[in-house]
Amino acid sequence: MRTALCIARISSNRTSGPDPESESAELAEDAIAQVAVLLDGKGESVYSPFPDRGEPLMKPVELPQGTLEMLILKAVSLGPLHGYGILLRIQQISGERLEILQGSFYTAIYRLERRGWIRGEWGESENNRRARFYSLTAAGTRQLKTETAKWTDMAAVVAGILRKKAGEI
Repeated sequence: MRTALCIARISSNRTSGPDPESESAELAEDAIAQVAVLLDGKGESVYSPFPDRGEPLMKPVELPQGTLEMLILKAVSLGPLHGYGILLRIQQISGERLEILQGSFYTAIYRLERRGWIRGEWGESENNRRARFYSLTAAGTRQLKTETAKWTDMAAVVAGILRKKAGEI
C-alpha cells in the first residue's frame, strides 16, 4: 500500500528535539496515519472496531471472493444479530484479522435476505435504537452446510497442492 510506505518513510526521517517545525510535522504525520487507517488502498472506508489502535499485531487478511456471505451465515447461525453486531462477531471470531468493507457487507446482507437464507426483523438494540436483527432460516442452514463443505474441500485441495515437492509429482 503506497500510503503505508509513505508514512513509514516520513516517520523514519524524524528528528528529535523541541523544534516547532518537527512538532507540526508530527501532527501532520498523525493526521496522515489516521487517514491511512480509514483507507484500504482502493479509497474505500474499512470497518475496524478499534480505529485508533496503532499498528495491528498481525497483518489483516483479504477475503477471497465469495466468502463474505458464508461468514455472515456462520455469524448469524450463532444467534440473531443486527448488522453491526454481525460485523463485530466476524471480526471477533477472526481474531480481528479480517477487515470488511461496509458497503459490500450490507449489500451481502440484503442479498442473503432476498434469497431467503436470513430473515430480518425490526427490534431494539442494546443502546435502545431501532435496528434490524437477522436470524438464519432453514434454507440458510442448508446453504451454510453446503458452502462449508465446499470451502473445506477446496481448502484441502489447495493445501495438498501446496505441500507437494518437486520429486513427488
